Amino acid sequence: MRITFITIISLLLAVTTAKAGKPQVSSLTGNKDDLRKLKPVEVNQNIINNYARKSSLNLKEMLPEAKAPARISESSPEGKFKLDSVIMKNIDGSNYTRQKFVYGTIGKETNRQLSYWNKQTGTWDEPNEEYFFKWTDYGYIESQIGLSGGQGIRKDYKYNDRRLGIEQINYQLDTDGVTWIPTAKGEYKYDDDGNIIEDFTYTWDGTQWVNSAHDLATWDAKHRQTSIEMYKWDGNQWVGTTKADYKWFDGPYDPSYTSGNAGDVNPERMTYKKSYFNIDGKWENYYIFENDIREDGRLIGQSEKYYNRTTGTYSGGDDWEGRLNKLAFTWKSNITYDDHGAELNNYTYKCRPDSSGWVLLGSTEFTWTYAEDGSREGYTTHKNYIYDENFNKTGEGVYNKEFYGYDKNGRKTWILQQISEDGQSELASKFEEKYKYDEEDRLILTAVWDWNDDGERKPTLRTERTLDADGNVMEFVSQTGGSGLVPMGAPMRKSADLTEDDEKGWINSSKWIYTYTDGYMTSKMGYRWSKEQWTTNSGNDWEYDWSNPASDIIVPEGWTDPFKIDALTNYYGDGNGGWLTMPKEYHWTKFDPAGLTTAHSDDSDISIFPTVVTDGFTVSAPAGTRTDVYSAGGVRLISTTESSVSTSNLTAGIYIVKAGSKTTKIIKK
Repeated sequence: MRITFITIISLLLAVTTAKAGKPQVSSLTGNKDDLRKLKPVEVNQNIINNYARKSSLNLKEMLPEAKAPARISESSPEGKFKLDSVIMKNIDGSNYTRQKFVYGTIGKETNRQLSYWNKQTGTWDEPNEEYFFKWTDYGYIESQIGLSGGQGIRKDYKYNDRRLGIEQINYQLDTDGVTWIPTAKGEYKYDDDGNIIEDFTYTWDGTQWVNSAHDLATWDAKHRQTSIEMYKWDGNQWVGTTKADYKWFDGPYDPSYTSGNAGDVNPERMTYKKSYFNIDGKWENYYIFENDIREDGRLIGQSEKYYNRTTGTYSGGDDWEGRLNKLAFTWKSNITYDDHGAELNNYTYKCRPDSSGWVLLGSTEFTWTYAEDGSREGYTTHKNYIYDENFNKTGEGVYNKEFYGYDKNGRKTWILQQISEDGQSELASKFEEKYKYDEEDRLILTAVWDWNDDGERKPTLRTERTLDADGNVMEFVSQTGGSGLVPMGAPMRKSADLTEDDEKGWINSSKWIYTYTDGYMTSKMGYRWSKEQWTTNSGNDWEYDWSNPASDIIVPEGWTDPFKIDALTNYYGDGNGGWLTMPKEYHWTKFDPAGLTTAHSDDSDISIFPTVVTDGFTVSAPAGTRTDVYSAGGVRLISTTESSVSTSNLTAGIYIVKAGSKTTKIIKK
């Protein structure tokens, strides 16, 4: 089945997001905040998926990551292998799809085509999809066009003298298949450190650009966002929507921070956030969040404060004319640690609406038992306290209890959670997790159980990894819970080690086996459990030319194979324990800028004139240069090596002319 172009083109070619220093509240109460980032036009040049591992061309929108644009390689591309085409075969060995790539004299991709094999004619059809790329002389993307079947998207970019993106304009191909309609525009300004400090976005109303949004930001020396103001256009003026100020902790990491995964460190933490509403054109502070972090990096307290305009205090109780949830209230927490550095107590207080004091709202108390090797086991008790309307304490309840195990390296090995719906009834177990590590402290097993309504412990998901000496996964097995349930009740304490009961009730689900050469994956083969045995499912293997690393080859942008790839085979289970294959063929030639100039020519060697035509136009280019004329919808209408190109058979409209590596637009009157 062919991938529809509307799906592909809707994901086409987007700018990345600036390194905005996304604030993350290190909260024990679940309070987190994601700061909207300003959008730069500094383009992520990795605009193409790994086509070696895709069955069809599929340009995808970049994720919001801060990656600098690709630069031209300092070494000359001359003599390097360049990837010219990738042919995908059907299971029966016949041709299926072909991707063709064309490069300019600096080794950057200028054109890409996807064609399907026509069994009736025994030839490749005209391109089903075609993409054009234009680059600056320093290797940044300047324009991108994607066309197929009358649909298309175009994005144009501009940069300042520091090579930072200052403008992006998006276009969509009109239904007539020839006219590019502007859809959106962004303009961007930077500080001396390359952080975006201001942007404007616009929409096209059919005749002109109309204001849409305007954002302002400030940053500190570590590229962390310290403020943001956001406005929208109401048709007459800019109206503020969001404003916030931020501060960050510059001390060390929390020495006790672990998440159960090797190599993890806790993120930089925001210590302060101040938020505003815009009311009648004026910014009004309504909220403050604070993290209290000790000099050694430990979090020892948090607070959320909501401003009350009536009392003039941060006591909460003001919903700001419905802008705030009525349940929002001012609270603070205090955290203490034992002599081993483990958390001991966490108390949360609620502020009285009249600011007369604080009442204890909830507590989390930790009880730990330490072994000689430094490992520990323990449990936490979560209590909530109940008050009447005058804040007199009327009761308390234990709503949650959790049991933990940690190894000597501080890695979590076990967790069991118990919950009481009303805080008064007996605690009932809800889920349990166990983790196992090898001698190198690498996670090799996870297992999860859930309890059903009858109080039975049910296996849910288990994964087990076999690693080689370098930490590469050699085998990965996934299991799910079966029909057999293992009654366990609700114990007050269980071993973090896997017990005999822990091994019961699991049913194999899937398995992957991997092979490597010098640490690089060369195959992964997948199996599924069927009829009490493993049977073939899907897989891949890659054949590389190890003498040509990625730095010494010329490939489309975003190509991720570490070496020149000679072959890829996709495997599919045949239903009988065997494999069916769909191989890919990779065709390479040596890059020759001189030969490329003769065959295709560089933009500077080609002239196309005039661009507004009646009967034809002229191409001034080296002999043998091929000229193709396309409709704006991507259909090739003319292909010739003559210098005079007749357009007498074309109807009035806009057409794309590709002569060698030069692409331009002409208008037929």
